[in-house]
Amino acid sequence: MKANTPITAKIKRNTKGGMVTQPVLDMGSPVKMKMSSPLKVNDPEKDFKKKMDAQANAKADKVAKSKINKAAADASSAAADVSSYENKLNTYRKNVSNLEKNTASGSNFASMRGFDQQMSNNVTASKNIKKFETELYNYDKKNKPGSTEGYTAKSYSMSKADGTYKQSKVATDKVEATATTSNNKSPKGKLGSDFRKAEYDKKGWKYDDTIKGYDRSGNKVKTSTSEVKTAKVRAPKVNMESKLTKAPDYDTSKITSKSKAVTPKENRVSKRKVNKAKAKDTRKKNKDIRKNKRSTRKTNRQSSRAINPENE
Repeated sequence: MKANTPITAKIKRNTKGGMVTQPVLDMGSPVKMKMSSPLKVNDPEKDFKKKMDAQANAKADKVAKSKINKAAADASSAAADVSSYENKLNTYRKNVSNLEKNTASGSNFASMRGFDQQMSNNVTASKNIKKFETELYNYDKKNKPGSTEGYTAKSYSMSKADGTYKQSKVATDKVEATATTSNNKSPKGKLGSDFRKAEYDKKGWKYDDTIKGYDRSGNKVKTSTSEVKTAKVRAPKVNMESKLTKAPDYDTSKITSKSKAVTPKENRVSKRKVNKAKAKDTRKKNKDIRKNKRSTRKTNRQSSRAINPENE
């Protein structure tokens, strides 16, 4: 060992008797033996169930998270709508008050330029006021039935702006009458169907004979299996055999079978066939005419040569 090397730098190990000897402390300590892990046995059913449970939990967490996000988005949107409505209403109040003030002090301008500018601002403010009144009136009339009853667009917006709005008694009665009328509408389900019965249950109506198993008074019809109605078969009054074997009294030679109706397609096909046959006959006649003309010209030439042989 070198002179500058400390004694703790070199440790002599001795494993006799399961002990490790540390020369510095001159004492032994138990040897820590690493045990080998048992052989792992795969269980496909447990592994599959574990994976499916993990996927189901992940899906449930995703759905819950999406619901939370949707609720937060809806709340944020509702808050934004309320804020937007309040901002527009405040702008409407400001435009109305400024318009009244500017109209009253319109003649106090020293220059014509300032007066023209103020009149232009008043026109713009008037357009914005009218636009807000129309939009608010139409929106509430559509989405809040009866809320605008007895109001004009201007009076409705002014009552909203100054806080004096009250829904009229006529409007309240109209809304209730509309609800009653909608409840009294005739059911849409077919007679005897389960859908019709569900409609009766939803509206709290008493059953009638349009519901399967009930009579007109709403009482349940009692059905007995012992009494089974059988259809009565009536015996024929006329002997059918004599009617079938008897010869008819009229002449059957002129009876023709009913002709089958010709479709437009079959009509077109037959017309094409007729036109094709006519065209073929025409071509044949023209060919015969040309052939006869050639034969006639040839005969004429031969006869003329026989008469005047000097021309050759």
